[in-house]
Amino acid sequence: MCGRVIQENTDPSLPFFTKGGSFWSNNTDNLLSVATVEELGETRNVCNAEGYLSVALIPLRSTDGVIGLLQLNDERPDRFSLEMIEILERLGESIGIALARIDEEEQRKALEKEREQLLYNYQLRIKELDTLYRVSKLQENPDLTIDDILNLIVDLLPNSTQYPEVAVTRLNIDDKVYDSKGYQSTPHRYSALIQNYGVIVGKLIIGYHEERPKEYKGPFLEEEVKLVNLVAESVSRMLERKQAGDWRKSIDKYALILNDSEMRHITKLVLEDIAIGEMDREEYNIDDLPNGTTQTIDSYLSLQYNLELNRNLIIKLQNLLRSNEPI
Repeated sequence: MCGRVIQENTDPSLPFFTKGGSFWSNNTDNLLSVATVEELGETRNVCNAEGYLSVALIPLRSTDGVIGLLQLNDERPDRFSLEMIEILERLGESIGIALARIDEEEQRKALEKEREQLLYNYQLRIKELDTLYRVSKLQENPDLTIDDILNLIVDLLPNSTQYPEVAVTRLNIDDKVYDSKGYQSTPHRYSALIQNYGVIVGKLIIGYHEERPKEYKGPFLEEEVKLVNLVAESVSRMLERKQAGDWRKSIDKYALILNDSEMRHITKLVLEDIAIGEMDREEYNIDDLPNGTTQTIDSYLSLQYNLELNRNLIIKLQNLLRSNEPI
């Protein structure tokens, strides 16, 4: 019967249903004496099985229809009257409207909270994009040294987090350390590696010196972790560009004594960070190479020590990579 009342599947022509859609009985033992099985429909008859003789099921209505049920049970018979049921129906309408308003208010609050969260996330994304932009502009400034740029980067990062008031940053590169203002070591942190042509040379650390709620990585959001990774990658690329520039200057020293083909190969090897090791003299003798060969180092590498550049170029390469002395 509960289901029929909630689904508004009632028939007021039957004695146990009202025009208001309620079900009531003063003696559930006698239901079959006032209605057929077909009229009663499917019913579990739980209330009667538990000993309740007087039962009333009152719908709770709102503007959207029935949203609940008010159920009254009594083990004694004859506890209700039609007038009492009609009063309860009016009460049910008031309760239903009140519950609907409460539900609407909760939905409104939930939507407002969602809106605030979206706005908060949007503001964080703006801060992150601004930080990336500022890091990029710092690296483009020709008046700043590498140390200047790295010091400014560590001071930029804390402001891109959820909790800038307790955020700190440290950047380690080789034997140098760059700290944001007020830096102190903390267990609440995340770090990203700094690499120079595949070699790990340091790490970028961001942390909170006070505990904060757990997020994607410790107290940091996924977007904040991505930001730190991007900044670390940007610093890595900057270091590589500087080293490439230094290499270019070294290569330029040889421009007067190397031909164009030799220069192209040296530049390619240096910029791809290919290490030139000692040659295995037991297997190959460099003195056996003809002095006039014009084949390339690329072929030499790909054919596993099938040397194709002349002895003078090998010596020049070794000098380039192992000596900083001017020619």
